[in-house]
Order: sequence, then C-alpha cells, then structure tokens
Amino acid sequence: GGGGPNPLMLPMAADARPDAPAVATLFARGVSQKALFLDYDGTLRNFEASPELAEPTSEVHRLLSALNQREDLLVHIVSGRDARFLRCHFGCYERFVLVAEHERRVAGRFQVWRDD
Repeated sequence: GGGGPNPLMLPMAADARPDAPAVATLFARGVSQKALFLDYDGTLRNFEASPELAEPTSEVHRLLSALNQREDLLVHIVSGRDARFLRCHFGCYERFVLVAEHERRVAGRFQVWRDD
C-alpha cells in the first residue's frame, strides 16, 4: 500500500494529544462531510466529585452551538450517562446524534436503540 498517512487517523503530538494544526486542516469548512465523536465526562466536561455536578458549562454550550451550525459535520456525543441526561442537556442541538450508556442506547432524535 501507499506510504502516505492514514486519512482516518489524526496525527498525534508528543504529549499524546491530537496535533492542533492537523485537526484544523482536517476539519476545515467545506472540505468534505465529516463525523465528529465527542466523549462527555472527562473530555467536554471535567470530572467532578459527584457526577450530578458535571453539567455542561456555558463554554461547552457555545462550542456545541458552533458545531451544530456546521452542515459539513455530523456530531456525536458519546457518554456513559443515560439518555435522559443527554436529551436534557443536548437535545437542543437538532443535528447531533446522542449515544447514551456508551453505545448501549442511542438517544438522538427521540429514538432509542437497544441490543436485545
């Protein structure tokens, strides 16, 4: 196979975080349709001593609102939280797919999927 980088993998910086310029290029507007998967606890929101204290901040909502306006992005929020929490806090973002209980249930658009 060719020697180029895998287009599905983000280049990682030395500190094991995605390389910011590479991410910016990959997610540039208009390049193509993209899917973005975001974890909630520990990624979008810092861990708290008690999970009920870890509600989305105004900064998180500003970021998600901007992502929701991007027609070239299909944003997924993946969480160990239940569907009720995700719908309550993220149901206003009509273009998002909400994945509850770490893939056991899909909470987006009033549709619940279960692996019976």
